[in-house]
Amino acid sequence: MVTIGTTRGILHAKTENSSFNTFVVPAINLSELIHEDAVISLIK
Repeated sequence: MVTIGTTRGILHAKTENSSFNTFVVPAINLSELIHEDAVISLIK
C-alpha cells in the first residue's frame, strides 16, 4: 500500500504543469482486492 501511495505522489509531481496533473488517481485498498499470496515458481 505504501508503494501505491508513493507512485501516486510521483505521478503527481512528474505531471506538474501538464494537463495530466488535473486527473485524480484514486487511492486503492489492496487488502480488499488481494485475498491470498501469489506463488511464482522460477524453477522449471
